[in-house]
Amino acid sequence: MKKLFSILVIVSIMMMPLLSFAMMDSSETEDTHYILFSVGGGIFTPNDKNYTSNGKPNLSLSYVEIYGDYFGLGIDIDSYSAERSRLIFGYDYKERHQVIGIDLLYLIQPNKKAIQPYVGMGFGLFTNKLSVKYNGETIHNDSGSALGLVGKVGLRAFLTDYLYVGGAFKYFTNNQKVKDGGSFELGGTIYTLELGVRF
Repeated sequence: MKKLFSILVIVSIMMMPLLSFAMMDSSETEDTHYILFSVGGGIFTPNDKNYTSNGKPNLSLSYVEIYGDYFGLGIDIDSYSAERSRLIFGYDYKERHQVIGIDLLYLIQPNKKAIQPYVGMGFGLFTNKLSVKYNGETIHNDSGSALGLVGKVGLRAFLTDYLYVGGAFKYFTNNQKVKDGGSFELGGTIYTLELGVRF
């Protein structure tokens, strides 16, 4: 997984100048310049095996602006949580991290097709809130923000000219340092199903 992630990073960096050129050179027509917006939900799997999503779904919003025949810029917003718990001196100790991520993505995809496989790479800004409970009582709260790398692979299928469904697999890092000096790896993999419209 990490090897594939590294390859995606290298390919994305190499494609950035070409994407910038396509954005400047593409004509402003319906065929080469349009907007996609979707709402989705799915499953978050943490990188750190000590954590679990505890069966709670992630929620996501996605905005993609298409340029030319093969390129696009996207913004994803995801909300998810990660938890871990254990017994300390016979009492339940629970950490809960609530995370909101905003990702900026460069996308490569066949923009004129009804079926659009795509690959994306970019960066994410994550805000993380930590809550610690011991024996049912909140004993600590903390918060912070972190930058991470994001890789995304997905598929869209247009049901009409303006309505589509899709699915995506997104891998990202989120190494959070909080105010008390601790550090948490809150990145992972998100599997999402989405429903969207084209403008």
